[in-house]
Amino acid sequence: TIRPGLRPLPITRRSARVCAMIWIGRILLIPVSLVFFVFLLLTLILLQLSDTFLKPDFYTSELDENRVYEFVLVNLLTVVLEDRRAMEEAESEDDIDDTPLQTSGLTTDQIVASVNRAVPPEWVQELVEQAFEEFGNYITGKTDDFTVTLKAGDRVDPVVEEIKSLLTRADAYDLLYDRELIPRIEDASQKELPLGIEVTSDRLVSAARSIIPSEWVQEQVENVLDEVTPYLKGNSDTFTIRIPLSGRVEIAIAEIKQLLRETDVYDLVYDEVIAPRVTEQLGDTIGGLPFGVTVSSDEVVSALREVAPPAWVQQQAERLLDEASPYLTGQVDSFETEISLVDNKRQARRVLTELAERKIQGQIDALPTCRTIDQARAALSGGPGSLPSCIPPNIDANEVLGRLGINVGAEVARFVLAPIPNSITFSDLQLRNALEAAGAGANLDQLDEIRSLLGDGWTYTQDDLREDLTENGDESDFETLQDLRSFLADGWTYTRADLAEDITEERGAGTMEDIDLVRDILKTFRTYQWLIYAPMVIFLVVMGFLGGRGWSGRIKWGSSSLLVSATIIFILFSPVYAVGSSIGLDNARDQALEE
Repeated sequence: TIRPGLRPLPITRRSARVCAMIWIGRILLIPVSLVFFVFLLLTLILLQLSDTFLKPDFYTSELDENRVYEFVLVNLLTVVLEDRRAMEEAESEDDIDDTPLQTSGLTTDQIVASVNRAVPPEWVQELVEQAFEEFGNYITGKTDDFTVTLKAGDRVDPVVEEIKSLLTRADAYDLLYDRELIPRIEDASQKELPLGIEVTSDRLVSAARSIIPSEWVQEQVENVLDEVTPYLKGNSDTFTIRIPLSGRVEIAIAEIKQLLRETDVYDLVYDEVIAPRVTEQLGDTIGGLPFGVTVSSDEVVSALREVAPPAWVQQQAERLLDEASPYLTGQVDSFETEISLVDNKRQARRVLTELAERKIQGQIDALPTCRTIDQARAALSGGPGSLPSCIPPNIDANEVLGRLGINVGAEVARFVLAPIPNSITFSDLQLRNALEAAGAGANLDQLDEIRSLLGDGWTYTQDDLREDLTENGDESDFETLQDLRSFLADGWTYTRADLAEDITEERGAGTMEDIDLVRDILKTFRTYQWLIYAPMVIFLVVMGFLGGRGWSGRIKWGSSSLLVSATIIFILFSPVYAVGSSIGLDNARDQALEE
């Protein structure tokens, strides 16, 4: 525009060239800006990589922000346990022994809560962050060595306490009886029990639960855990587990007495104690009675039983048990009980006399009647050892015995009762012989084991553990135990030397060289990271000179180009990055739950 009154300036050749150069520079600014945009984008990507993926704290920060530790120890663990329960429900139809979660009676929430108290997420997070920091600094070339240390010894005590808590709430007591004791009791009940006791397996299980209650078992389990914990942690090389059983002896004796009251104590005393000794003294048949009459040892024992009061039998059975109990419980090495038969023999004389008289009466009734007085006189004049040839009419057996001078009661006392001792002793030798005679040799061995356990208690040491772990001559299980103890005592350490050894063994020496090359590149990048800004500065200067004439114009054009490029990059990539990273983490969690 030419102002009024002014003359237009002449357009010279030089001003035309300047104007053309300005427009050419601004045209060239377009492709330079595009190149600058690409370089700026690459620079931002490199800087972002340097500040995120190449920094160890980036990963730990992401794990923390996304609550990965809680996810693994709560959500993921819950899903794993529920899946295991479903699997056990399918397997329980075939084998109940393979379903520990079902038989434990513990809920999934109880187990998860216990695991989180024993191994809290904060502790796991601390270990992970320490490992990322050590290894991350090494792999990015910040350090030339690394040492990752995992110490779990300080978590042993909390784990033990949680195990105690879970055992208290679980059905461990019933599980112990169902899997261990009940099969043994049922097996023992099929064999001859001591003293001939016959009891059902259910009654034996009930007695065992009274003798060994759940509270006592829980106390012993906790004592075992307390004793073994220092050994597992490596604080001690020995341990001795002692479970005293002497305190249960009185309860056991009381329970056995109750079992005796519920069984046929009468048969117990006579079949196992009195009858064998009577038969031993008398033999199977006892003679010497008038007219050759005999009685069997079974008839003698039956007579002794008949006259024995039930209270006396009960008293003798419990006294026998009281005196045998110290032996059965390992307190003494022998016992001997004496049972007096004096009163029993005196009362049995009447029963045996009546038995003998009935047998004599039967023989006399079978004799013919004497026909003449001379035959009768001759028959009754015979001695007491011979049977008359006939019986006078109108005379009974008692009169015949009286005329022959026979005292059946005296003969019974002489030939039947006199050989029976006035007292019978029953000792540990008779008990063992009775078991062997009954074919219960296996229970005899169990009797010795029970006596030893009750007397000395159950003891288990580190030597017993080693013997059990190397029973088949294989030391691997014991070595695994030692590795575990070493880990709990000293922790687990992993260094660059271990990494090099593992990689060389698995992939060859060239892989480790490639890793070192990558480390050198990353180290160089971190050292000369400032050089990445040099191209950007050069491009900004070039764009400033291309777009502006003075210094102010050049600064405006350079800064404007930088602002436009940064705005485009921010709009295009910032939301994309945020959404992409979020979706990636969410997908990873969903996939973990599915698998």
